[in-house]
Amino acid sequence: MKVVLAVSGYAQSGKDTFADAVERSIGDKFSCSRFKFAESLRKAMSLALDYLGIKVSPWTEVKEKKDKLRPVLVSLGEYARSEHESVFAEFLAKEIDYALNADCEIAIITDMRYANENLITEKLCREKGYEYHRVHITRTENGPANEAEERSVAKLLQSPVSASYVAGNGDISAVKMVATDYVRTFILPLARK
Repeated sequence: MKVVLAVSGYAQSGKDTFADAVERSIGDKFSCSRFKFAESLRKAMSLALDYLGIKVSPWTEVKEKKDKLRPVLVSLGEYARSEHESVFAEFLAKEIDYALNADCEIAIITDMRYANENLITEKLCREKGYEYHRVHITRTENGPANEAEERSVAKLLQSPVSASYVAGNGDISAVKMVATDYVRTFILPLARK
């Protein structure tokens, strides 16, 4: 069994919390690896910052630094996608395929926000025979970070999802509960096949 689980939703909707809870619910039943479309963007940004001698990590969790870096990452990402719309999706598809051909059984993507990311991921799964699931997380009172995110997620939502969950604003326990429900409904039955 090889599964690609893509989690979509606006920034700060609980996508990583959902993935954490999925991994905990799965336990040691399956081997999981986590992926992000933005990871190659952060790697490129890290190289640029290092080259310039700027000592800040694109992976920082310090809110002030993260908030300062976000517009730069967004601009670089927009520029890269303007040159080659699917650059991040194609790069990640190769990484996921490599992992699933090694020892990974479930690949979890925690930052799907563009329709082309969904199409390329679906294509990879169809061509390789991987099971594909997309879950959309919505938290009430949590909207898009900007107009571009609003447009991209709206377009993405025109594609079918395996499951869609709504959690109250700031309700982490609800996100964790729906992740457990997702595993029980979609992943555990696959193990019985």
